Amino acid sequence: QCHGAPGSADSTPPTITQVSPLENAANVSTDTTVTANFSETMKAATINATTFTLTNTADNSQLPATVSYNDNTATLTPSNALANNTTYLATVTTGAQDLAGNALDQDPNTADNQAKTWTFTTAAPPADTTAPDTTIISGPSGTVKSSDATFTFSSSEPNSTFQCKLDGAISACVSPTRYTGLANGTHTFEVKATDAAGNEDPTPDSRSWKVRAR
Repeated sequence: QCHGAPGSADSTPPTITQVSPLENAANVSTDTTVTANFSETMKAATINATTFTLTNTADNSQLPATVSYNDNTATLTPSNALANNTTYLATVTTGAQDLAGNALDQDPNTADNQAKTWTFTTAAPPADTTAPDTTIISGPSGTVKSSDATFTFSSSEPNSTFQCKLDGAISACVSPTRYTGLANGTHTFEVKATDAAGNEDPTPDSRSWKVRAR
């Protein structure tokens, strides 16, 4: 009897006809879902987080995910956003079966029990274009009797570098920064942060004070 004739048993293994993201796809969004389309209706109970998995190839860790099946399509939704610039391996095993109990057709290029595997790579992180905000935490203000001044300051972004300006004289600096032997009169201190991506604070923080030393 030919396959599909009345009374004949279905012995044809199902196959995967299409996947998403595509095999070897690059610049994939980190919030993507992974799908596999089957050639025929599958037994829904066999499409689950055991038969359809996603692995981070950097550390060979399997990602927690939810797997659903509808209209001949299995959808794997990772529990968390994927990492940027990372290659992932999607795997559908032969545990996935059609309504007649036929296991998914084994790809000869995969390991035992793996019917289909493919990889894709997520996009690099977006460029940092946000400027840091610089804050003077402490330092002299008003009128002081000391000719020395120490300023502490911070940036809203980690790993920032700083540029300090005292009465117009600019220099690289770190917090705290100390000045000694200042002349009597008004002085102005200004500090600007630059983050690790090279973005500069367009509005440096500044403070003026007056020295009235004996």
